[in-house]
Amino acid sequence: MAKNDFGQRKNPLKMVIYIAAVILLLVCILLMVFRTRSKQRDYESEIAQLSQGETEYVRPERTTEAETETGSEASGDSAAASEETQEQDASDEASEETQEESQEDSQETESSEEDGAEESETESESEEIQADLRILVLNGTGVEGVAGYWESQLEADGYEDVISASYAEQAEDETVIYTQERQQALPFQDYFTESRIRIGEITEGILMSDGEEEPEDVDIYIVVGNTDARSE
Repeated sequence: MAKNDFGQRKNPLKMVIYIAAVILLLVCILLMVFRTRSKQRDYESEIAQLSQGETEYVRPERTTEAETETGSEASGDSAAASEETQEQDASDEASEETQEESQEDSQETESSEEDGAEESETESESEEIQADLRILVLNGTGVEGVAGYWESQLEADGYEDVISASYAEQAEDETVIYTQERQQALPFQDYFTESRIRIGEITEGILMSDGEEEPEDVDIYIVVGNTDARSE
């Protein structure tokens, strides 16, 4: 009987220990489940955050690319507009330069025409005056008849007061025309193409024919050179 009582007393203790172990096991299981669910939630939250982060990251990239393309197009349009403006400016400058050159050419042409008209008037007036000039042709070449030849040539062209004489000095190779006014001597270079003009007069060496006096108030002295020594 004693042994049976001890066994009965011992059985409730075992039951208490068993129940406590079961409760502890259940608690552990519950903790594990809770932790598992918590980790699952954290994992899902991280997944969601990563997903949102990727979406936000991709969208700015797309927006940036669009803005870059738009900016590039705008830059290209600006560059094209700038080039067109530069070309237009260059065209305008070229047009202005062309107009200025045309105006300058026109002014030069008008000036040349005026100068030519003035020269023509001067030459015409000079030719009218030349007929009244007193011209003395001197022969120093040693060839007879040279002064007389040129006297007849000048008279045939309308010069009315032409006198021929000899020259005591040796003539130069080129004909020399002496005058007080250079403009008066220019027409005579058409006769003596290699001649030179000197400002002055001849006062010595003039040899007139017998019975002739040395002329006064001579306007043009022509000392015929060897290159113009003609007698026929």
